[in-house]
Amino acid sequence: MDVFNAKDWDRWRQNARDPKFFIEVICSEAWPDKFQNFGRIQEEMIDFLFDKSSNRKLLSAFRLSFKTTVLLGFFAYLFTWALAEDAYDAIIYNTYTKENAANFQADLKHTLLENELLQWVFPELPKTENDYKTMTKSRIQHGHMKVDFASVETTLVSRHYPKWVNDDLENDKNSRTSYMRAELKKTWQYQKAILMKIKKLDMGLEIETGTPYHPQGLFFDLMKKDSFSKYIMPYKQFGKLTFPEVYSEEDFEEKRIDMAPSIFSAQFELIPVSEEDALCRESWITKYKRIPDTTWRQMVIDPGGSIPGKNDPSGITITDTDTDGYLYVVYADEFWGTPMGLIEEIDRLQHEFDPDDTRIEKERYSMTIADIYQHIYPRRNIAFVEHEKENKDNRIWKLRQWYERKRILHNPDGMHKLEAQLLSYTGPESLDNDDLLDSLAYHLKVRRIPRPEKKHYLPSGRVFNPPKNDFDEEFAKFTNLVQEKSEEKVQRYEELF
Repeated sequence: MDVFNAKDWDRWRQNARDPKFFIEVICSEAWPDKFQNFGRIQEEMIDFLFDKSSNRKLLSAFRLSFKTTVLLGFFAYLFTWALAEDAYDAIIYNTYTKENAANFQADLKHTLLENELLQWVFPELPKTENDYKTMTKSRIQHGHMKVDFASVETTLVSRHYPKWVNDDLENDKNSRTSYMRAELKKTWQYQKAILMKIKKLDMGLEIETGTPYHPQGLFFDLMKKDSFSKYIMPYKQFGKLTFPEVYSEEDFEEKRIDMAPSIFSAQFELIPVSEEDALCRESWITKYKRIPDTTWRQMVIDPGGSIPGKNDPSGITITDTDTDGYLYVVYADEFWGTPMGLIEEIDRLQHEFDPDDTRIEKERYSMTIADIYQHIYPRRNIAFVEHEKENKDNRIWKLRQWYERKRILHNPDGMHKLEAQLLSYTGPESLDNDDLLDSLAYHLKVRRIPRPEKKHYLPSGRVFNPPKNDFDEEFAKFTNLVQEKSEEKVQRYEELF
């Protein structure tokens, strides 16, 4: 169908009132790589930005979530409809660097000038750059509508804006030291002097967007303020990807490996971590190359629920303890499922890892599981581990000295969830789920240190370690020889009497 058919103009104009239609359908005509592949979270961002129930908003989404693209559509919508309705308005896009501000201006300029569909639906828009009253790197203005583009370095004296958007004001460079963080917070505070908020006139909108970099940084402080309505979207929620329309687990696992875990935690999980306050530092995490021959293998289950978002998952860890008391974490993962599903998962792990001992935290739910388990798998024992009224937080913090002394070693593969919790945990309220930490902490309580195998030495001092088959044969010959000689002695003794 020819979308530029004049008889369809009214329908397109009416549909363009819908922000989602405007951004996803109309704005996308100007770009081969923007406004494409939008999924659930981008539509939720659009709803959040246009929701008029709050005039103080904070939007934080993981890197690569198309957050700035959604903002671009937001600005295009406000500018276009202000011209169409001949309305008075002003909005500022503020970011940390001049380059970022210039890039955003260039993208908005392209969206307005290089979109034939947008210009057909809105003939009020100027067709060329020269037709605009102002179109520079710092301002796009026409009619009674202006959009300014600024950075932290921009002097904003004698300017006032009823709408203000801060995008990625905090970054890796201005959050490194306490002095830098304090200066950025002061800059943010000065902004409030030129934001026109008049409640009687229902005037004033402030939007903060970005990702956190430091627990004492500006953006994480804003995330904790009750005065903001918030939309916070990490790359994963309740064990599932939030943007599966584009990304897979492999995409994020690759980034987690390439980035330091603390950086990944801040930028993709939206949980900034200070090494001084965290349960474990990155440098304390050690990977083992091999597991010693003599170990005691134990599995501990911290039981959880079956519904992501409503219940915590079950935390399951399996460790080996060597003869020197070192702990080797061979398996650590979360599990959501029904009691029967958890029972089947325990049985599967027992078959795969063959633990010497299996424990489950003692509570009403786990007692039911243990009872069912004993009926279904009577040959596979499951015992309880009791907290004995010990505070969970205290139990978890005992892990710190073990990691600091590097007496806990990790499997080189598949420990990402555990490591993320270790590097992010600062207290009981710091994580949505800390079940892997609690499960691992129980190992310190119930583990057993195996006895070292007894060694036999030759006269030279070398360890006697023959192949088992040869040793068994030689030992059999030796015992037979001893028995024969013993029988000969008995016979000679009897002959004497």
